[in-house]
Amino acid sequence: MIDATLILFITQIHRLCGCLSQAIQSSWRRSGKTWACLLLPITNLTQFNLQDWEFPYISNDKKNFTKLLKMIRARFDQESKGGQYLLSVALTPIMFIVEKSYQVTAISRYIDFANIMTYDYHTPGTFPYTNYNAPLRANKLDIWYLRYFNVEFSAHYLHSRGLRKDQIIVGIPFYGYLYYLANPQFHGVYSLCNGTQGWWSIIWGVLYF
Repeated sequence: MIDATLILFITQIHRLCGCLSQAIQSSWRRSGKTWACLLLPITNLTQFNLQDWEFPYISNDKKNFTKLLKMIRARFDQESKGGQYLLSVALTPIMFIVEKSYQVTAISRYIDFANIMTYDYHTPGTFPYTNYNAPLRANKLDIWYLRYFNVEFSAHYLHSRGLRKDQIIVGIPFYGYLYYLANPQFHGVYSLCNGTQGWWSIIWGVLYF
């Protein structure tokens, strides 16, 4: 038996199941079971985290994402027998993806907490200048849409969309990015860059702490 404190992560579930629509309409659904519930008595799990669905809007599964969580929550409550199985999700902090992918208020009814992916706001491959991986607040130089790329805004925004404050867990990255500077004499925030440099980890341009 696996220890009860183990957390199960289903990564890249859209690749494993094709899409959420197919997952909901699968034989597990028709038989009144879900793969999550079937795993619980086998592994003695106490928590199920739906991780790395990036992102429901790509396969037009915004509503089905909510339906899947509702289905799992109902089965968990039925199987708990007086105990509690925790259900959590990983959500993007990026506003336009949230709007297209999640029914946040509905999701909050079924989950115990949400892991907000508050990292990779800025990378060498997305913007041609240096910036922090996971800035706590907006920089005074952040303008227009870029002022939304920070942890503080993301947490307040998801709360305004329907998550309770006690459901919000922010992610902390233990890694940084290496930038190839256009001019080494300018190496502060918002210095021009041209991609990344260096094999410092198993991922090109990523420096682990």
